Amino acid sequence: MDPNALHAALAATLNPDLQARQAAETVLKELDNVPGYLPTLFLIVKSTEVATEIRQAGVIYLKNLVHKQWGAEFITVNDGEPQRVPFSPEDKQAVRSGIIDALTEADHLTRPQLVEILRRILIHDFPDRMPGFIEQMAAGLDVTTQDPKRTRACLLACRALYKVYEYKPPDKRVALINALPVTLPLLASLLEVLLTPEAPAAQQEIADEYIKLAVKTFWSCVHQSIPAGLQEIPEFMRWMTILYRVIERPVPASAVKGPNDDNAEVAKRPYWTGKRWAVQIMHRLIHRYGNPRALEKVGNRQHEVGLSQAFHDQVAAKFMQLFLQVLAATAQGHFLPERLLVEALNYLMSCISLAVTWLQLKPHAMDLATQVLFPVLCFTPADAELWECDPIEFIRTCYDIMEDCTSPRVAASSLMVDLCRKRTKTCLNPMVEFVHTVFREYAAGTADAGRKDGAMYCFGAIAAQLQEEAIPELTQLVWTMILEFVATELKSSHGHLRGRSCWVLGQFGDFLAAKDSSLFVQAVGGVAQMLEDPHLPVRFQAAVSLRMLVYDPDRRAAQPAVEEHVGAVLPQIITHLFNLMDQVGSDELVSTLDVLIECYASSMPPYAEGLCTRLGETFIRLAAGDDNDHDSSVAASQCCSAVLTLLEAIKDNGELYVALEKVLVPLILRIVSPDETGNYPYTDYLEDAMEILTYMTYYAPRISPEVWTLFKPITTCFFDFAIDYLSNINLPFHNFISRGNAYFVATRENAELVFKMIQHVLENSQTGDRDVTEAAKLAETFLLNSKEAVEGFVAGITSMVVRRFAQNPPKKPNARSDLLKVLCCGLLCRADLALYALESHQATAPMMQAWFTAIVLTEPKDNPDGTKTAVRSHFKAERDKKICALGLTAILRQPYDNLPKSMQDGIGHVLAAVVTVLSDIETLRRRQAAPPPQQQQQPAQGAGGGAPDSHARILDVDDDKDEDTKATRSMDEVYAKLSQLEDGTCTFAELFGEDEDEDEEESFSSPIDDMDELLFFAQSFHELQTSNAAAVEHATTNVLSPQHKQILTLVLNAAHHKMAAAGAAAGQPQQAAAGSPQQPA
Repeated sequence: MDPNALHAALAATLNPDLQARQAAETVLKELDNVPGYLPTLFLIVKSTEVATEIRQAGVIYLKNLVHKQWGAEFITVNDGEPQRVPFSPEDKQAVRSGIIDALTEADHLTRPQLVEILRRILIHDFPDRMPGFIEQMAAGLDVTTQDPKRTRACLLACRALYKVYEYKPPDKRVALINALPVTLPLLASLLEVLLTPEAPAAQQEIADEYIKLAVKTFWSCVHQSIPAGLQEIPEFMRWMTILYRVIERPVPASAVKGPNDDNAEVAKRPYWTGKRWAVQIMHRLIHRYGNPRALEKVGNRQHEVGLSQAFHDQVAAKFMQLFLQVLAATAQGHFLPERLLVEALNYLMSCISLAVTWLQLKPHAMDLATQVLFPVLCFTPADAELWECDPIEFIRTCYDIMEDCTSPRVAASSLMVDLCRKRTKTCLNPMVEFVHTVFREYAAGTADAGRKDGAMYCFGAIAAQLQEEAIPELTQLVWTMILEFVATELKSSHGHLRGRSCWVLGQFGDFLAAKDSSLFVQAVGGVAQMLEDPHLPVRFQAAVSLRMLVYDPDRRAAQPAVEEHVGAVLPQIITHLFNLMDQVGSDELVSTLDVLIECYASSMPPYAEGLCTRLGETFIRLAAGDDNDHDSSVAASQCCSAVLTLLEAIKDNGELYVALEKVLVPLILRIVSPDETGNYPYTDYLEDAMEILTYMTYYAPRISPEVWTLFKPITTCFFDFAIDYLSNINLPFHNFISRGNAYFVATRENAELVFKMIQHVLENSQTGDRDVTEAAKLAETFLLNSKEAVEGFVAGITSMVVRRFAQNPPKKPNARSDLLKVLCCGLLCRADLALYALESHQATAPMMQAWFTAIVLTEPKDNPDGTKTAVRSHFKAERDKKICALGLTAILRQPYDNLPKSMQDGIGHVLAAVVTVLSDIETLRRRQAAPPPQQQQQPAQGAGGGAPDSHARILDVDDDKDEDTKATRSMDEVYAKLSQLEDGTCTFAELFGEDEDEDEEESFSSPIDDMDELLFFAQSFHELQTSNAAAVEHATTNVLSPQHKQILTLVLNAAHHKMAAAGAAAGQPQQAAAGSPQQPA
């Protein structure tokens, strides 16, 4: 390929003329599939003779090309037929062998793109197609290398390699583990050289950059677990010494913050980022290896106990002292980046739980709290500037959950809480006295408002500990502090103190309500008045605190003391909330509205339409915002939650649902409809929309034509993208089909759409067991509720079941059961058509055999006493067994001569299967009716014996003991799951969700609920005996076992007694009742 032509095309992409650029991009797209394009483009990117801007354009094209095509065998061009990727092995090898050379000569503009290219190549090709890569990299990492650019290139390559395996479980890290003996010692030696104090000042910035890269590489190595080779104590201690030296390094001139320097920009300098990564590693290690006793309880980590003991004994306290020195510098006014401060505080938080570190920290605990943590919590001039200039951003930084992991205030507050919760005797009383002192100083005029704000923050942060009944001696002091120093700030001239007062009162809500109801009412009234404050952050905080003060979570209602008072001003409060929501997109505000709707459900009907209208408008405004605005997205979802709470509150007033349709139908239609570009901008809210629609189709007096207009758009949405949302769509569709059956069957298109939805799942090779289960539920609803309308679809659905079992059979028992239940429903609807479909596929024998096998298969179930019991693995729930029995019985009801030959020959096996299922149903009912076994009373946790509750307000661990933490799930297991998610081998729900094999009954109803399977079978068996006694005689004599014969006799006798007791006429089968709707969860 001609390099000059490619060079010219890349240069033309920088042309200011739009047409010239578009023509060049067209040329480059056409060149994508030309042999030799890849190495030629790479040659231009790595050449130092090519202009920088052209190399930059080229590396972007190269990155995109590698990302799309490197690991693929075929690509699709312009929506045409798949074509083989044009990269030859020689082309790829040219890139692989030259990538480190390219990194060596790269500038700061092209270097990041080349690192990403290398990472993608490593994902697909390492180690099999890159046999010399480790050796090439090791040569550049050797301390004798005199080429700094080569060293940096190899550090970047090493970091890219380690990064690929950062989240992989141990069994998928073998390639990296094999590379560690070569690369890790070289990294350690390089760091030891770079950390020597003799390094010339002129080379300090380069050394800082290399230290940062090496430490980040080590993070990727140990982030998941310490590799076996590094668990050798001498090698591990070597790395601990290196990290210690990285953290204790004095600040060089290049990293000193000048008077006009921006904090965030200074924090990005290599010296600080390298140090921050080292502190983050130590936080990770003490969290994972700091407590050997806890590690002993984790079954798959016994091999790490020795390493953990070494860390506990030799490392933990040493680094704690170092971090105390680092933090002491901040108390003296020296600069420390926020992320580094957060990680250091997180490390100390782990030190509180360990006796070996706590005994050394204890003498410094209050100095740490008052000189390091407290200043972080105080209201600063930077806060004041943000409060005045951008109050919405101020609110976001205070309430954005994404900020919590990186916020120094959150870290400092959490550390202070842990000091008071876990080391209560040492810290709680002194902390309260310190706060009280600051309060008095402010009252005397010797402390500024910023310190008063910080003291109130401390006071509110430890509110849970101060309200603990175990420390009654503090009760009166706390009460006095609230009355004299907190509640009075509602009238402060400082807006931030008014807002902080609202927050603290919210933290002490339960305490106030229990102590003095009249003063509690005054506090709630004072906070409510702050909804009219001139400062937006104060109004916002008042709205949030009002929720915490009014709501009683135990009663799920308003606090009795303020219920009437708040109810009297409820319309005004709701108006203020909507005004705030117009200004701030926050789920906190909508949560307050949600709580008020729940607390005053009986008062909602007059406001329902207006509330729903405002919530809908607010939702549209928030949901239509920037895709990257996380706060608005969460708030929009919370609007839907508030609508649901409102619908729940008015569910006994069905006519109100009709009035709300004019608001909710357009809202749902917008969510399930594409925009003018064909995209669906509201996919994040589809689950909420389906839950709202479930309420509308269940509680309204009827499903109106307006609501029915949503049916078809939802099916279109399903076919376009929402196949994964079928579990949500099923709920309102059940109501559409059962409760609105007359409307549903009036138009054949409705049935055809549902049939195609089922087909879309069952005949899709990419769908899994969960999808099959949901499609089976829809098919069951379809077949059982619309018998006459769906007769034409019985054969088609039966054929889908056959093909699914043949081509992509379900793997899990519950999915197999659900698919077989579809066959049962088809037989119940029209057994002749279902049997015809089985015969047409020559599947009668294999499907019946699969069915019979599923009925008798068992699996072990653990008992409370440690023994195991064999239970059925399929058709676990009573309803499942009932459908199974009815489906089998439907075969027996068919005229014997009309049955396929294979079914006539197997009629005895059908009889045996249905008898088995009926027996299982009776056994299950007896077990459910039996009183539960008496449980041995467990000792109280925390107060007496046993392990303390990790969420208790007060733990107060003895100074010479570690916190008795519960053994948690191994992080290896967690990262293994993350790797499975990344590889696409499992779904999130399968790994972390609910148990799919749960055998609890679902809240699902249908026409068969009123059918008695016992009577249905008895009458069907009687008819079969009458029409073909010989077949019955043959079956009972030659097929049924003695046990089956005995059960059959018992079943028929039980049916006879039941019919006699009910006064039923002989020969009249029970009729199915109309289907019941699906109630919202």
